[in-house]
Amino acid sequence: MREHRVYKFKNVRNVRDFGGLKTKDGKTIRSGRIVRGGHLGEATDKDVDFLVGKLNLKKVIDLRTGLETEEKPDRTGKEVEIVEMPVISASTIGITHENMNDKKAVLEAMPDMDKLYAVMVTNDDCVEALKNILHTIVENRDGTVMWHCTEGKDRCGLVSALVLAVLDVDEDTIIEDYLYTNKTAMKRGNKYFWLVVLVYRNIKAAKRVKSMYIAKREYIDAAFDAIKHKYGSVDDFVKNQLGITDEMKQSFKDYMTY
Repeated sequence: MREHRVYKFKNVRNVRDFGGLKTKDGKTIRSGRIVRGGHLGEATDKDVDFLVGKLNLKKVIDLRTGLETEEKPDRTGKEVEIVEMPVISASTIGITHENMNDKKAVLEAMPDMDKLYAVMVTNDDCVEALKNILHTIVENRDGTVMWHCTEGKDRCGLVSALVLAVLDVDEDTIIEDYLYTNKTAMKRGNKYFWLVVLVYRNIKAAKRVKSMYIAKREYIDAAFDAIKHKYGSVDDFVKNQLGITDEMKQSFKDYMTY
């Protein structure tokens, strides 16, 4: 598989596009039209200039919860439309208003990552959110569209996997692309693992924190397995649950590949 097109920023993590990936029928995905990454809340003026000037960024889909967005709202140029489309809510995963500001309580309430991935493709509210997100991406023809969560790993990774599925990229390539995140995320995962060990003396909690920063195959496998178990196949999920018609799929593929 070719080296990914990775964009380097000072304060925005894990930004890359899908240029060069092959579809099942031998088409090649174009660079610079769809981009994934981490949040833009700490983007520098130079970061924004590159996004808008070089990448022609026109639309940002923010996949974070309202609380995350409120704490670190995206920084973009005025020309960029920001659309808030959270994949999950705090209540969906059992985090209440009472413990929302208690980091330890939030950590304890968080489900295992593989379970969280399964929830994102089976919970009715999450599926409806994914439907709106995919339609926004697939129907865009005005400049570059970028989607992101906080780290650019889980919610962003799942949306990316579904977009690649719409483009008829095979599952092994989708998973390989998903795991590429670890080239940038592993260092942060290890950092926070040892921070929790040193501060809380709790290996179990440290492992849970690290799991929130790195991509593991079992996470994306859990999503695909849940889709196949409940809906039959990823293609059926995309068509019947997310409402991406054959015509929409072909139009997007024509736009995105050569």
